[in-house]
Amino acid sequence: LLAEQADVLRRLPVALVFDHFGRIAPALAGRHPAHALLLELLQAGRAWIKLSGGYIVSERHAVDDPALDALAATYLRAAPGRVLWGSDWPHATATAGLQPLPDDAQQLDCLARWARQTGDGLALHRVLVD
Repeated sequence: LLAEQADVLRRLPVALVFDHFGRIAPALAGRHPAHALLLELLQAGRAWIKLSGGYIVSERHAVDDPALDALAATYLRAAPGRVLWGSDWPHATATAGLQPLPDDAQQLDCLARWARQTGDGLALHRVLVD
């Protein structure tokens, strides 16, 4: 759906915020047309991406799904200053059957790991502070 609206999204006079990794399935990153659009908008300073609720896009519905690593890295490398993090608390989408509820501390640990994997010592600071 995002890719189908690419022209509209490019013309909007406001910055956009995409949550939950842009709702891109980790296995499709790099091949999904919306992923390319998100990277383009991020690099152009037209959008922000939230690395929140990874369990929503994870095939395993897991916070610590290793498949999320590569997807997170694409965003952090493409536009580290345009990445946001959130715990997704109170996990309203997860309460419909995901048990146990996501561990917010574990999600923060994942973010720290993704930031380290970029090789940019300031990546975590950019996401959480800048």
